[in-house]
Amino acid sequence: MAAQVTNGQAKVKNRFSLVATGDTTTTSIEDPPTVVVVGMSQADVPEGVWDIEFISDVENDTNNAEVFAYLFSGGAQIVAQERPFRRGAGQGNTRGTTALKGSAINVGPGGATIEVRWRVSAGEGTMGNRTLAITRSQSEY
Repeated sequence: MAAQVTNGQAKVKNRFSLVATGDTTTTSIEDPPTVVVVGMSQADVPEGVWDIEFISDVENDTNNAEVFAYLFSGGAQIVAQERPFRRGAGQGNTRGTTALKGSAINVGPGGATIEVRWRVSAGEGTMGNRTLAITRSQSEY
């Protein structure tokens, strides 16, 4: 992302906020995941240190099956940023909440695309209302 210039000084964006409503589904069981959650991809995040937060309601239509969500930067999974949601056999078809947070994520020169990817262990996973917030880390100020 190119910096905006105001009065001869570069103005760099410090926050991206993506919000998507309505259901999106997947039946992908690929590991590592290749399916990007609809509406949860931000291209051209500039070089710097970023904090990333994702939250969504989620469900799976199959007993004892899981939905997994992951954070990716520049096409690579951010280490240790995987969150499973499991539907127990006695729960019925209920939704829960899943959340991910990545702190002090480095984006190198040229920037990167930050995105949430997902997969299921079986059945069909559904995500409803979802938010991805990407904020320049306080260590950058």
